[in-house]
Amino acid sequence: MGSTPKPGWSGIDVYQHFASRFDVPVGIDTDVAGAALAEEEWGASSGCTVHCYATVGTGVGLGIVVDGKAVHGSLHPEAGHIRIRRQPGDAFPGACPFHSDCLEGLVGGPALAARASVALADIADDHPLWDQVAADLAEWTAMLVLTLSPQRMVFGGGVIQSRPAIIPKIRARVATILNGYLEGCSAEELKDRIIPSQLGSDIGPLGAVILGIRVIDKSG
Repeated sequence: MGSTPKPGWSGIDVYQHFASRFDVPVGIDTDVAGAALAEEEWGASSGCTVHCYATVGTGVGLGIVVDGKAVHGSLHPEAGHIRIRRQPGDAFPGACPFHSDCLEGLVGGPALAARASVALADIADDHPLWDQVAADLAEWTAMLVLTLSPQRMVFGGGVIQSRPAIIPKIRARVATILNGYLEGCSAEELKDRIIPSQLGSDIGPLGAVILGIRVIDKSG
């Protein structure tokens, strides 16, 4: 593992730890890549050839799948650290230790806790903070729609699971940002393209399961 905001994990060779300990095939990927593959196998992205899974919780992560395979280049995607167009009047400096006001630094768990100064569970559903979160995620989502053209963009993670009303707000704002430029991206049509996870809190374990199944198939 390379650099990470997660304390104590930078530079840890997670793969080698397990590969040297167990006499079985070992597969490793990011949690969001596993989640994206699981959504294709058993959930919201079934039948899609290009799709994404985004998690919004302690951090923000993105898994991208093309033709049944998680996308990797020199590294896995780190789209949660993209800088987005800031909302008017938002002076929050950001909470990412690497980039300050990247998306994760604006809407990840630590950022929301700093913005709210109270436990997130205690913030009312109609609090303006959730409009801010939806607007920031919509800016990001619109960029992903324009660059990746996913057939489906699935959202999960603790923030989304606890505040499902964020998803319709994201759809509406994405439609406004795109302003009719792309076919199939009206607010109504985006109801089938920007959706919550169908696997819910099982997404993490199921992501590990699908990675295990694939590495066994490949080795066998």
